[in-house]
Amino acid sequence: PAEHSLHDLTRRSTDLADYLAEQIVADLPDDLQHFLRQSAIAERISPGLADAITGGSNGQVQLDRLHRLNLLVTPLDEDGIWFRYHPLLREYLCNILAIREGEHLDLLHGRAARWFAAAGYLADALQHAARISDPEAGLQIMEAAGGWRVALTGGLAILRHLEGVALDDPLRWPRVWLAQAYLAAQQGRLDEARTAI
Repeated sequence: PAEHSLHDLTRRSTDLADYLAEQIVADLPDDLQHFLRQSAIAERISPGLADAITGGSNGQVQLDRLHRLNLLVTPLDEDGIWFRYHPLLREYLCNILAIREGEHLDLLHGRAARWFAAAGYLADALQHAARISDPEAGLQIMEAAGGWRVALTGGLAILRHLEGVALDDPLRWPRVWLAQAYLAAQQGRLDEARTAI
């Protein structure tokens, strides 16, 4: 039965990876494979984001090409601006990226974080910044975005990216410092908020 076959296939991840490599990715041109691997770091991808991540200028062409080939790439809107790779394909591509180009992951996530921040997608920017080995990447994005003021437009969920972040200098990160105080106050930790302020 199909259910049994699917369960058996997903249980054996190496078989699934082999299938994806042999049946979907291996026959693609090298440039398209490279594009897929690098752009797979994002949960959703647009031509502009793809260009930012890969450092290229043909994101629209590549995404249209992948969609026409029906390679587990799904448009998320009617305008064809945002796409998503199938989760299993994305997981496979990210694993291959880590093996082949692991030293570039900080660079790629940094590019994605900066693009998302400039486009006003702060939560996405902070998710990518959290994957960078430089702990200040997220702080820079949050400080530039206005620190505590982002809670007024983006809600407290965005400030939760600051939980557990140790700040050493309020003068260096004043908006982020106030954001942590604001978050503590909203969560009922008033003594912590007063001390921070």
